[in-house]
Amino acid sequence: AEGTVRVWGVAEEQPIHTIEVDKLLPKRISALDINNAGKFVLVGDWGYRVKVYDVVKGTELMSMAGHEGKVTSGHFEKQSKYIITGGEDKVARMWDPRNPGGKAMVFPLGDEVLDCCFSPDGKGVLVAGCNNEMWLYDVRKNKNETPLFKFTGHKDWVNC
Repeated sequence: AEGTVRVWGVAEEQPIHTIEVDKLLPKRISALDINNAGKFVLVGDWGYRVKVYDVVKGTELMSMAGHEGKVTSGHFEKQSKYIITGGEDKVARMWDPRNPGGKAMVFPLGDEVLDCCFSPDGKGVLVAGCNNEMWLYDVRKNKNETPLFKFTGHKDWVNC
């Protein structure tokens, strides 16, 4: 609730960097991911925002708006070419960090998104949530209205 992200050094057994997420209006951090190169951290919050920070400098690199509910999940694609975020607004959004002000591709779930992730090859997006299902989308087709496959049968909420 204090609006900070701490980057811990395993060898040091203590924080080596602290990132002030938002000094003026701290919101509860609800999604966090670090890219594979360890250079960028993604932060989603209860204020419907998604931001990317430089891990070492602690500076904000980009901010993405579009969710209409708390951000519940966020992940970098393996090569950091794209970012996927999910929220209480019942959709996952895929962002292009090279165009942070651009429109995100939207993947509907029909209920609150608890988690979302990229497939290992980056060609698919898996969206999971409070409807007890996971939906798989093909990001290459740009036809995000219809999932390729719906994984059903769970008796409770689902995470990736």
